[in-house]
Amino acid sequence: ATPQTFTQDDLRLLDIFLSLVSTAIANAHLFAQTQQLALTDGLTGLYRRQPFLEQLSRELARAARAGEPLAMLMLDIDDFKRHNDALGHPAGDRILKTLADLVREHVPPHGMCARYGGEEFVVLIPQMSRQDAAALADRIRRQIGSTVRADGTSGAPVTVSIGVAIFLWLRTPEKPGGRETTNAAVSGPGTPASQPPDPRTASSPPPVPAGADSLSRTSAAAPFDPAD
Repeated sequence: ATPQTFTQDDLRLLDIFLSLVSTAIANAHLFAQTQQLALTDGLTGLYRRQPFLEQLSRELARAARAGEPLAMLMLDIDDFKRHNDALGHPAGDRILKTLADLVREHVPPHGMCARYGGEEFVVLIPQMSRQDAAALADRIRRQIGSTVRADGTSGAPVTVSIGVAIFLWLRTPEKPGGRETTNAAVSGPGTPASQPPDPRTASSPPPVPAGADSLSRTSAAAPFDPAD
């Protein structure tokens, strides 16, 4: 055989090699699909609750180290059971998917959007202030109320309630004999921080991640009413 010619043995070896590569690529695609199904909700394509909670833990630790705010939006569809009962579950699924697509459009690339429960969605956005998070929540709420209809066309509007929580980690000086951690009051809009928080809107600050420096914690909740 000349140097430019493949022998039959060469071709058989190449065929075996290509078969092995093809099988490996197919297995890699299958693994990626399986992993994606485990991480995302099949109906909406958003992340599931467990991946969100894992990311939340990482972002809280990162925000503590950097001393930066971390915004979280919790969205709940108003009267979702009524829509399901009146129009059927296919209509309910359509509402969920429509809202998921709409909310996803508003989330910046460094944020995360997940389906937290049946009709509950949650958005996590690092480095976002309370004012920006509140404005974002209001934009989402208004767009849903003005564009989404329960029957998909001209029926009753779908409305949502959105809660906004900001986790702000502030470093405090150490006291002699130990470190000091101060929990700031939780306040809603129009509620002075010196007043007791409203139990309907307030939430307890999360625990300090292990290894974090001495910190003070501020959590602010801002609920949104679906009515303008």
